[in-house]
Amino acid sequence: MQEVIAGASSLVSTASGFSGISGCSFLSGASCACTGIGPEKEALQRLSSELGVSERVEFLDFVSDMPALYRGADVVVQSSLTEGMPNVILEAAALGVPVVATDVGGTAEIVRDGANARLVQAGSVAQLSEG
Repeated sequence: MQEVIAGASSLVSTASGFSGISGCSFLSGASCACTGIGPEKEALQRLSSELGVSERVEFLDFVSDMPALYRGADVVVQSSLTEGMPNVILEAAALGVPVVATDVGGTAEIVRDGANARLVQAGSVAQLSEG
């Protein structure tokens, strides 16, 4: 069975999207569902093509029923470079979905590394893909 990785973003920065999509390139067989809208969507689609993972990365734009997406995912990934109190992590944690996230902003106040999440250094594709 193919693993499903879900992530949500405003897609306003190629940097955070780069980490998530690049991480997917290291996970052979996994498919990635990226939700969100923003000006960097086309650049991130090109990146997924350049990395050879475009057939495994689906850009879903706006998703009105995020809990359904989370329940269908094996893990939720948040690859933000900066955060406040990330709703994506709050929602995934509330549903008991495993989380791999960058240790920025209020993320460590919601989940605990090694307990209900894997927290990684922001911008580290290697750590994100190992998560």
